Amino acid sequence: GMIHKTSFRDAKGKYYKDDEVEQVDGAWVAKGSGLPVETKLDKMSKSKYNVVNPDDMCNEFGADAMRMYELFMGPLEDGTEWETAGVAGTRRFLDRAWRLAVDAETDAPSGKVSPDAAENADVERALHSAIKRMGEAVENLKFNTAISELMVFVNEATRVPSLPTASFEAFVR
Repeated sequence: GMIHKTSFRDAKGKYYKDDEVEQVDGAWVAKGSGLPVETKLDKMSKSKYNVVNPDDMCNEFGADAMRMYELFMGPLEDGTEWETAGVAGTRRFLDRAWRLAVDAETDAPSGKVSPDAAENADVERALHSAIKRMGEAVENLKFNTAISELMVFVNEATRVPSLPTASFEAFVR
């Protein structure tokens, strides 16, 4: 399997890095010269300047968000496209999951997770679906569907006023 990312190349065959090109009126051009460049989804390669540095991703979004995005991309044998915006998306998901239990302003417990919280049918359904999918994902090494289910759970859990501690702990596990 392989990971693909957009490459940028001018008519003479010169490749450009992401930060050396820009979109003008819907067309990609080299910054400064305005030379048109063509875009192509290529296998990641240093010679094509379309490689993503994992250290940069970890510094910007955190290692957990990058690792989760790599699993979320889907099975590598199917071939897949790298989207840095996807790492930002998994980081937002992890932040939302964290905020279920921890207040964003004070870093204190949010009070939303409580042993006395009433169960909610939608939340419980989403939790059990996520647990089932995670089991299948681990067996088949196809984590993207399981991560989608975790995201569904966080959406449901965010909607309710309070969340049973047992449900939140099961989600974290």
